[in-house]
Amino acid sequence: MSKVHIKRKKNIWLPLSGTFCTPFAVWEIDCKLLDELISIESRRQVSRLLTKPINLDPDSYLEIKRLLALISARLQSYDSDDVFDWFVGVNSKHDHQSFCYSFLDEKVASGVGPLAVELLLKINSVWSGENQTDLAQSETIKLFQLYQKQIDHLAPSESAMRLLIEAKERGIPTRRHSDRPIYQLGFGAQKRLISNGYTNSTSQLATTIATHKYLAARVMRESGLPVPFHFVVSTIDQAKKAAQEIKYPLVLKPASTDKGIGVTVDIKTEEELTFAWSQARPYGNVLVEEMLRGFDHRLHVIDGKCIYVVKRLPPYVIGNGSDSLERLIESYKTQRLSHPFYKKYPSPSLTDPVVISLLGKQNLSPSTVIESGKVVLLRSNSNISTGGVFEDVTSMTHPDNMLLAERAARIVGLDNAGIDLITTDVSKPWLESGGGICEINPTPMFFLETGYKAFMDYLFKSPRTGRIPIVLLVGNVVNLRSYLEAAVKLQEMRDISFGYIFDCELNICSNGGKFSLPGKSSKDLVTGLLTDEFVRSAFIQVGFDELGGGLDLDYIDLIVAIGTDREISLFNQSEWILRCDPAEILTNPSLQQFQRNLDSLLMNSETH
Repeated sequence: MSKVHIKRKKNIWLPLSGTFCTPFAVWEIDCKLLDELISIESRRQVSRLLTKPINLDPDSYLEIKRLLALISARLQSYDSDDVFDWFVGVNSKHDHQSFCYSFLDEKVASGVGPLAVELLLKINSVWSGENQTDLAQSETIKLFQLYQKQIDHLAPSESAMRLLIEAKERGIPTRRHSDRPIYQLGFGAQKRLISNGYTNSTSQLATTIATHKYLAARVMRESGLPVPFHFVVSTIDQAKKAAQEIKYPLVLKPASTDKGIGVTVDIKTEEELTFAWSQARPYGNVLVEEMLRGFDHRLHVIDGKCIYVVKRLPPYVIGNGSDSLERLIESYKTQRLSHPFYKKYPSPSLTDPVVISLLGKQNLSPSTVIESGKVVLLRSNSNISTGGVFEDVTSMTHPDNMLLAERAARIVGLDNAGIDLITTDVSKPWLESGGGICEINPTPMFFLETGYKAFMDYLFKSPRTGRIPIVLLVGNVVNLRSYLEAAVKLQEMRDISFGYIFDCELNICSNGGKFSLPGKSSKDLVTGLLTDEFVRSAFIQVGFDELGGGLDLDYIDLIVAIGTDREISLFNQSEWILRCDPAEILTNPSLQQFQRNLDSLLMNSETH
């Protein structure tokens, strides 16, 4: 396989909506060489594979730079068609002369480019050989899956990416912090932090309670909420003793895991209890729990309000009178892989001891031919992460059940919670239908689109917008000092805490005091400026010679450029002007004009 040189260049920022921009990773690469190396058939097959889920014309992506951008979009999408569609849509708005692509996470963006090139070269070798079409297509899919895994350990979860997209669509800037997937949404005093469903408002104590199931059950029970009776045990003898007291049927599960890991339900005998113990015990102490009758429902509560309800069902197959159970399970897996939501999660497998055990309870083997219409359960728990499915039942859920979920989240203290309610009929009040709350999850999966929007509405309640006024001062410090002094005076008159970078020094001003920090360049100090919650407005001074270095700013509210005709001409050709309303770009303005524009900007920001 030929070696192709690829080198990362400076990001470019291009408009997403109006003057709100989003970054693109740009790579230096010999597209002419790749054009010679990659066959048209290889390009066509890759393009067909990738464009099919989102119904695009595959022939539109045969050009090397466009095809590489398409591959890059797929690799960083965490196998989500919705995220992939967003990336492709953003990329299609801009036809750049280089290989480039939009991204949501800088760490992911750095890894994707080289992998996209390497992947395309490997796929080309597959289609350039003597492989039959079916075999080549299969190898292509396997290669994509292999390279996807190399990115997945860096990439945020699908839920995190959907939230980042929702933020960008609202004009809210986003940034990643550290090696962990912690994201800042918004700047300065408007910022919020999220990570895996947690926010900077999520209580650590509430999380501790929720992730220790026995603690959560105790807290809810003491508050009068319906929860199943249980014992926490650490030995099999203790588990057997607990079973005698609670009586069969039972549920056995780890005391501190989620996603259905190690859970066994509907245990009816000591033999089944012993098997369930072997599945749960590796994860620590075990809960032996009363079995509640009914269906599993997830009620997603955000900021004290139940947003939606889904009914979760365990994985199952339906017999057709001719296929063996093994073939039906394989068909279930195939259908799941083609589903835009379920394909990201595992399917039940005959190598799973839990599946084998449950089939044994039904007196079935892999070779059994299932009669037409007969339903065969593959697992007893209904978690999507272990092969389950769901349906939206929000509209039929009784208000009392939503109030129950809201109270559970409130009592535990979670701002974002998934309440698992077992009930035979969710359309009836829980007091009438029976059942109870079996778990509360502090990092619930987002099942429906309404969840992302509600979560973002919670993070940025009116008047919070995620944005603070940003003023860019372009020129040397001598020419701009009087403009900065005027800005500082105006802020102090309004008693507004603010921050500024001037002459490579960061300054945070609040309550009459000032924190100062020197740096090597304005670019180095920008992150410190925009992460400080004291900063309600920001001023950034850069020299004309720094414009090529780039600043990570999604938007600029006001630009003041003071310089010679030549410097102003160069500035007007830069990408900076894309991030600001043309009416707010002032070149060599008078001090009075600057003050008028700044005063108007600050007044508008105070009313939003």
